[in-house]
Amino acid sequence: MDNIKLNNDKTHTMAFLSYSLAAVFGCTGLYKLWVYTPMEEDIYGDMIGGANAIVGGDAYNYIINGTHAVAYMLLSLIFVIVGSVIVLNNNSKTTY
Repeated sequence: MDNIKLNNDKTHTMAFLSYSLAAVFGCTGLYKLWVYTPMEEDIYGDMIGGANAIVGGDAYNYIINGTHAVAYMLLSLIFVIVGSVIVLNNNSKTTY
């Protein structure tokens, strides 16, 4: 009986970790999607500042950030599916 409880605690921990990673990747994807400020040129001609500004052109940055956001959202979806499979698999092994 103790082995069943230990296995149950491990699966709860793994499911919680999977859902937590899904939340982190989902929030990172939304940050990449919604937060953008372009780079600015200072008085010396150097490019400074910019949140999620990777290259000099705005259109290129929108494409890059959109691609990154899709990748993070896909990772989030994968971890939600993994966590759900862990929970459903744990529930199907209970004996009555």
